[in-house]
Amino acid sequence: MAPAFVRRLLVVAGFVAAGPVCLAAPSHGWQLGNGFYAPYLQNAVDALGELDLARWDWLVVEMDGPDTVKLMNRLLEINPKLKFSARVWPINGLGNPELYSSTASCLDYLLYPEKRAEIDKQTHAAVRGLREGLRNWDSVVCFTFLEEIPGWWGCGELAHYDGTGPLPRILQIHQAAIERARGKPLVWDAETKRWLGQQFTESMAAIHRIIKAESGGKPVIYWHHTNFATLDDLPDPLPGGFDLVKWGGYPVYFRDIIQPGLCDGIMAYPNNARIWEDKYMRHVRQHGWQYFSQLSHPSFMRLSSWADAEQMVLAKNPQNLGYFLYCEGPCAAKGAWNDDPSVPRDPAWNTGRSAAALHSRLIARQQKVGFDVVKRYLHLRVSLDVDLEHLKPGAVPHLVALIENPKDPTYYDDPADAVARAVKVRLTLPGGLDADQNITAATALSIGDIPAGGRKIVDWWLTVKDSRPLQSGKALQVSATSANTDPGAAATAASTTFPSLVAHPVTCSGAAWDENGFRYGGLQPAVELVATGAPIRNPTLTDGSHTLTYGGEIWAGMSLVITPDLKARVYPSNLLPENLDALKDPDDPTGYKGFTEGYGVAAFYIQRYVRPGARYTLTLSGRAAGGGNSLAVLRAVKPNREAWMESFVANAFGEAWGQPNQTFTMPNDVDSLERIYLYRFQSKGKVWYGPMSLVPADLPADGLDVSDKVSGRPLQIEGGGLTRITYGDASPDATSPKVQVRLLKPEDARLQVRGPGPL
Repeated sequence: MAPAFVRRLLVVAGFVAAGPVCLAAPSHGWQLGNGFYAPYLQNAVDALGELDLARWDWLVVEMDGPDTVKLMNRLLEINPKLKFSARVWPINGLGNPELYSSTASCLDYLLYPEKRAEIDKQTHAAVRGLREGLRNWDSVVCFTFLEEIPGWWGCGELAHYDGTGPLPRILQIHQAAIERARGKPLVWDAETKRWLGQQFTESMAAIHRIIKAESGGKPVIYWHHTNFATLDDLPDPLPGGFDLVKWGGYPVYFRDIIQPGLCDGIMAYPNNARIWEDKYMRHVRQHGWQYFSQLSHPSFMRLSSWADAEQMVLAKNPQNLGYFLYCEGPCAAKGAWNDDPSVPRDPAWNTGRSAAALHSRLIARQQKVGFDVVKRYLHLRVSLDVDLEHLKPGAVPHLVALIENPKDPTYYDDPADAVARAVKVRLTLPGGLDADQNITAATALSIGDIPAGGRKIVDWWLTVKDSRPLQSGKALQVSATSANTDPGAAATAASTTFPSLVAHPVTCSGAAWDENGFRYGGLQPAVELVATGAPIRNPTLTDGSHTLTYGGEIWAGMSLVITPDLKARVYPSNLLPENLDALKDPDDPTGYKGFTEGYGVAAFYIQRYVRPGARYTLTLSGRAAGGGNSLAVLRAVKPNREAWMESFVANAFGEAWGQPNQTFTMPNDVDSLERIYLYRFQSKGKVWYGPMSLVPADLPADGLDVSDKVSGRPLQIEGGGLTRITYGDASPDATSPKVQVRLLKPEDARLQVRGPGPL
C-alpha cells in the first residue's frame, strides 16, 4: 500500500443551484474565481507542472515553510493575477502518538498549555512567514485553519459514540486531563457531548483570532466536513426528550464558529441539490456569509451529475467567492452514471499520473480559465550554445540555437493550433562579430512550421574581427517569431551551453531529455540512478541506438552507478533531507543553532520508502552542553494507517562536536518514513544539531558489486547534435519523482555518490 504522504480528501457526500441571496449583504462575488486544490504545492508541481497550476484564478495551498512560499512566488511570476487560499496546519506531531497521525486536537489545545503554546507559535509563524516572504501579499485572499473539520481537530469520531461500551481510545488518553479540567469523573452524557462542542468552538475562535491578527484582518473561512451533521440539521429548539448522545452528529451550530471579527464564511460542498440548499445555502442567505466550494471531479465524491455540480459552484451570487477543482486523475475511469462525460476513454486520460493535468486542462479550457497565461507561457523557446572564451581576431566560434515549440495540443480546442506556424529566426550580432555568408547561413531565416513539442536546430559559424565589444558586455541575440505563437529570444555575451550531464527527476517511463553532443560528442557516459520513491524494477536507458538495462531492483536509500565497461555498484544514499537551513546559524561558531528552550527543536519531512525488515543506520551530528543531549524520533504511518514512532541516538552527544549513530531494524509493517523529529533530551541544557543521514546498513560505503545484473550496450552521446535519452522501468508511474537519473563523465563516476538532495 502506498505511504500516507498526502492526506486525501475523505469527502463522499454532497449538493444545487442557490436560491435568492440577501440583497443587503456585501458582495464578495467571485473574488477567488475558478481554482484548483494544490495544498502540497511541490507535489502538485511535480504532478501537473507549474503552468497547469499558475493558469487558474486561485489555488488552495498549505503553509508548510519557506520552500512553499518560494514556489508561490514562482507561480506569481507566471501569473501575477494568481490568488491563494492559505491553509494553516500547525498540528502535526503534537498529538498523542497512539492516535492516528499524531495530530493535535482541540482537546490537546485546551487541556495541555504547552501544546497550545506550540500550536499558537506555529500558527503565528505560518501566517507571518507567508506575509514576509510572498512577493504580493494581496494575492492571499483568505485563510482556512485545517480542512474537513471537525474531523481533523474536533475529535470527530466522538460524534458517533452513543455512550455504550468502553470509552473510545481518545477519551481514555485524555480522561485524567478532562477530569481535572471539569472537576468530576468522566461520563459520556449529553452534558459532556455539549462540553466537547464548547471546546471545539473555543479553540476555533482562538486560532481564528491569531490568523486574523497576523494577516491584518484577511477573511477566514471555516472548512466543514460535509459528512458531519451539526445542530443546524435539527429543529431549533430541540424537541423535549431529544437524546443528544444517541444522535450521531456534532454538537455545534455553524453560527458558533462563523462570528464577526473571527470567521467570515464557510466552505460549501455541492454534493447534490438538496444538501447544497439545506446544509449551506440557506445559512449563506440568512447570515450573508461568504463561501467557496469544492468541485469534485471524481464521480464517487458526488451524489449529482457533473453538469449539476458545475451549475451549483458556478452560481454568480454576492456571497460566492468561487470554487476549487479537486481532481485525482482516474476521475471518470469507473464508468459511473455521474462521470464527467467529456473525459475521453483513452487510458492516458484515466490514470493517476497523467490524467490530473489533462483533466485540469480540459476543465479550464471548457470554463475559459487562464488561456492568456497559457499563451504567454507557451512561447517559442530559444537556447544557445557557443564558446566565446579567449577569442582572437580570425577565430570562428560555432553558434548553435535550439528553437523549441513547447505547445501541447491538450491546451487547445483545435489541436492544430499547437503547431507553431511560419517560424522565423533572426541573429543579431554586436560589433566585432560577423556572419560571413560565404561560410555560414544568413542571419534572417524562415525555418517553417514546428510541430507541437518539436524543435529545430539553427547554427552559424561566426567570424571574430574584434572581441572587445563582447568583453564589454554587448551580447549577440537569437530571436524567433511565429504567425500564431508568442515570440522567444536568448542573448549572451559570454560562453553558454545547453544543459547536459545534469540530474533529471523522473516520474514515469518514457521520460526523455537531450544530452549535448556539441560539447560532449563521442562520449560514452556512466549512468547514476538514485531511487527516490517506490522500488524501481529493471530500469532501462536508451539513446535510440544503444540500450542499457539493470535487471534488478533499487530502493530509496540506494544509488546505482553503471560505468561504460558495464560494471555496476550500488551505493548507500541518504534518505534524509539535505536542506537543513532550519538548524543553521552563521553567527554560532559551529554554524548551527544552539537550542535552549522547549522539548522539540526541529522536524523535517522524509517522505521516502524503506525496506520493511531491513537494517538502517541513523547518524546525527552535533554537541550538547549544560546537561542537554540528543534525541531523534522517526515517524511512519503503516499501511493500516497506524502510526509508528521510535526514538534513536538518545543521550549520545558530548561537549565536543561528534557524529553518533545507531543501527536498527525497520519493522516488517513499515514501508515508508514520514518525518524525523529532533529534541532536547529531557528538555535540559543546550543542544546543537548539524548534518544527519539515514542509510541502509547492509550497503558498504564503497558500494556493492552488481555487475552481473547489467545487460545491453553503453550509451553514446554523438557529436555535432543533441542525443535524446529515454528512461523506462517496470514499476508503476508516479505523481512525484521516483528516481533521479544523471549521465556522468566516466571519471566522475568514481567519486562518492550522494543522495538526491531537494526534489
